[in-house]
Amino acid sequence: MNFNNSVLIEIERIKDNDTKLYSYLYDLAYDGKVSDFKFLEKVFSSFLSDERSEIRRVSIYGLLFALKIRNERYKKFALKCALDLGSSFNLRLMCMSALAEAYMGLEDTDILSLFFKIFQDEDEDEDLRAQSFIGMMKLLGISSVEISRRNRNTVIVSFDDINADEFSIEVNNVRKILHA
Repeated sequence: MNFNNSVLIEIERIKDNDTKLYSYLYDLAYDGKVSDFKFLEKVFSSFLSDERSEIRRVSIYGLLFALKIRNERYKKFALKCALDLGSSFNLRLMCMSALAEAYMGLEDTDILSLFFKIFQDEDEDEDLRAQSFIGMMKLLGISSVEISRRNRNTVIVSFDDINADEFSIEVNNVRKILHA
């Protein structure tokens, strides 16, 4: 039996155990034992419609964050979940983080628009607003290390952590890109 088949058998064996399945899928994304990226994509994409929020979250993590697959279907799915106030906080946060990672430096207007909307929404969760800011900066091509350095060597966790003055040019660039 080849390794891909053993992966499918293990997934079938644990598919009803949320915690084990989540951990197994997470490990698949990073352990490097599976070098067949098309196979991994097929595995992760098969769980996008799973009823369990955490399983959808690890699927997006695998597809966009770990594998960095730029695919319109996955992008639309992540955008929809990130905007859906009915989605879990963790799913929304992962979708935003994964979109920023997969599309870093591309100035994708669909994703920038989502991030800018959440960033400006004072009624939105502060951590999601912070992630939307980080996402905008990444889409403009600024790495996490550079964001922290420019933010007075402070990691951005919450909206209050953002030193907005240091990024006013970039936020204005986002406005120009979006014609906002």
